[in-house]
Amino acid sequence: MSKKVFFLSFYLLISATVFAQRDRVENLPTFDKRKLHYGFYLGVNQNDYKISFRDFAYINRNNYSVTVEPTTGFNVGLIADLRLHKNLNLRLEPGLMTNTKKLIFNNEDIERTPPKPLVNNEREVSSTFLHMPVILKFSTDRYKNIRPYLLAGVSYDHNFSSNERNQDDNSARQFRMKTSNFMYEVGMGI
Repeated sequence: MSKKVFFLSFYLLISATVFAQRDRVENLPTFDKRKLHYGFYLGVNQNDYKISFRDFAYINRNNYSVTVEPTTGFNVGLIADLRLHKNLNLRLEPGLMTNTKKLIFNNEDIERTPPKPLVNNEREVSSTFLHMPVILKFSTDRYKNIRPYLLAGVSYDHNFSSNERNQDDNSARQFRMKTSNFMYEVGMGI
């Protein structure tokens, strides 16, 4: 009899514990109701170049190309999130981005006979950007402890190391880029 009571009480205790785990506590239930959220972010990036050649008569496209090898960069910034509606937020995320790219100029010196590949044809280009995005965040209603969302917006980048106004060119080992860049951003998350 004592074995039956022991197993019955053990079974009831285990089943009570299992059923107790079904009711989950909602974590920070009023967190999404605040009008303003703020914080910071740290991240990594990998930027690339889109290269387009102008049509010049002296460029032989068969003997000239540029290859880009991007490396991993670092991001740091602030986040300000303003709730506009129950499911719509406006986000400002100003920050700094740094990265380096390696450009490989695959060209030949066509003035020599026979043509020879140019020496010292690799260049590392470092960039530091002030990144200023304005993003709309579309969220679903909160389900238990998750709230899926979509992000869409535009951003402006100011390149501090652009050399855009420098009169020297690539032959003087000065690489010029545009100072201002505009882009769109999309994303999703939970």
